[in-house]
Amino acid sequence: MKYLVGLIVFSGIGSFLISDTIDFWRELRRSDSRSQLGMDFLRLAVLAGMASIGYWVATDTFHKPSDGIVFLVIGIVGAFSTHIISSSLRK
Repeated sequence: MKYLVGLIVFSGIGSFLISDTIDFWRELRRSDSRSQLGMDFLRLAVLAGMASIGYWVATDTFHKPSDGIVFLVIGIVGAFSTHIISSSLRK
């Protein structure tokens, strides 16, 4: 159960992290909106910390050394899938 909860937290927050990172890089390329880059970077750091909590919750269920890698791959694929689906629904 901890594995599933950790995976859902990691993938869900990872999806927000992907979206915010894309927006951050778009804003970074604009030269007129540098005033809020510090706050945007802080938001990215908080989201990354929240995603790492999902990983930390699931670490109790890892039995083999490769379980952590499998978890990260599944979580990243889930995060990108969620991001792609949500961005296609917004259009």
